[in-house]
Amino acid sequence: MVNRILICKSLQLLFGQEIKAKVNEEFVKDIVYGMVKPKSQMKFTSEFLGKTCYLDTEKDKELFDAHPDYWISKEESEKFRKATVR
Repeated sequence: MVNRILICKSLQLLFGQEIKAKVNEEFVKDIVYGMVKPKSQMKFTSEFLGKTCYLDTEKDKELFDAHPDYWISKEESEKFRKATVR
């Protein structure tokens, strides 16, 4: 819990925005922009390789959907593909 409070405070200092999150809420990363926010505050999602990717803006979603392989690491893509071949 202390880590989540520190993350929120750090984001507030960096971006000048107040981040409000429930104590037990999961934080996720926008795969395109890199912003870390509570899952409930991410506005868009895309599915790729059976994984839900969280995106904060419509532009991020457009960029991700156009070329998802660019945004997902090769190691992660290969790991998923090997797991689904079995």
